[in-house]
Amino acid sequence: MQFGCYVLQKFEAVERYLDLLLMGFLLLEQERLREMSAAGAPRARGGEPWVQARTTDRLRSLESLCQEWNVTVLERRVRTERGRQCLLRDLRAAPPCHVA
Repeated sequence: MQFGCYVLQKFEAVERYLDLLLMGFLLLEQERLREMSAAGAPRARGGEPWVQARTTDRLRSLESLCQEWNVTVLERRVRTERGRQCLLRDLRAAPPCHVA
């Protein structure tokens, strides 16, 4: 959840952050189940769809898309001297977090 990168100022802010994370997780799970239903995924005895592409797999896919986008942005920024200066300024102001 990247709490190592989160600057705690107010507990209410942490609660909002967790609310957003949970809503995002539920949205991904809902989308997964909708796609499984549309594809006619096999169902268990109780009528529930079998667990297939887990939400964590979707999160990995989303992370990969974000990384590709980041690389594209970096490629554009390093083309000019001004872009490199702005990139260094931004990185110094808010260093990226490492996700284990």
